[in-house]
Amino acid sequence: MLAGPLSPHLCAECGFPQRVTVVDNYFSVFDSVSKFDPDLAAVQKRFYELSRALHPDRFAKLGGQAMQASLERMSFLNDAYRTLGSKQTLRAYLLKLEGVAVPSDRAVRPPLELAEAWFDLQDSVMENPESAAERLDEFGSRLSVLECETHEGLASLEREYNNSGERAYLERLALEIHSQSYLTSMARDLERLRGRLGVKKVS
Repeated sequence: MLAGPLSPHLCAECGFPQRVTVVDNYFSVFDSVSKFDPDLAAVQKRFYELSRALHPDRFAKLGGQAMQASLERMSFLNDAYRTLGSKQTLRAYLLKLEGVAVPSDRAVRPPLELAEAWFDLQDSVMENPESAAERLDEFGSRLSVLECETHEGLASLEREYNNSGERAYLERLALEIHSQSYLTSMARDLERLRGRLGVKKVS
């Protein structure tokens, strides 16, 4: 038996699976609150309960709309479970659910100081290959610090949103996610530069 109500998953009168509607979302389907820290243990328990009740094998003999609705709702449940189980996908989904878009690269300029330092680094290692390893390590360390600060900033904004539910925190979060993406991309570029120069990390 399910611990929670069957609605909107099964019809209270006929017991047939119900089609997914526009009001269903990845949080509500598990009776969870739209936050960045859902109770994953409760989500998992509800997922297994619903999976047993909605599994297509239970409706195979009925076929038709009942079978189709079962497959549709199980697919929705699986997608929801995977999404809420990952910090990154949960973050992206909640922003999308609330209509907050992460700015594109063209919409937000990278920090000017960091961009200039990156261009200076590329010029300097080409002009003076002997110092390349040290210069690359210094820049890599700087990126690591910034990535840690950005990660902490994301976590702080998520906590603020969980406590207040204010959209402003989501908008700031979207900007911070863009910054994180920029830093991640720059870290990849740094490793590609190491590869072109044949330079390994000093430490």
